[in-house]
Amino acid sequence: MINSGSESDPELFKFFGMLIGYAIRASQSLPLDLAPIFWKSLNQEVGEGLQSDAENELDLKAIDLYSYKMIENLRQSASYMTDEVFEQEFQDEKFTTTLSSGLVV
Repeated sequence: MINSGSESDPELFKFFGMLIGYAIRASQSLPLDLAPIFWKSLNQEVGEGLQSDAENELDLKAIDLYSYKMIENLRQSASYMTDEVFEQEFQDEKFTTTLSSGLVV
């Protein structure tokens, strides 16, 4: 996975760009199976306020089905679970992610 925080990533991005450029100049198609959010980011269609929550969720579902299902389960639980019960059930759970910069939040 290409991550903008890695030292080797600039070279990977450069190589990927050269590969796409070569394919365009040679009129060759590349069978790239990339998530829709990749193409949206190239067209600057993603970002705060540019997509609805439903579109963001579909993008998440396309690249990380497990996380999408977890969020759906939490939503369903929220419909009948009080704040006190939630705190009791999930007190030991920690939700973190690593940003592209390498920062864990």
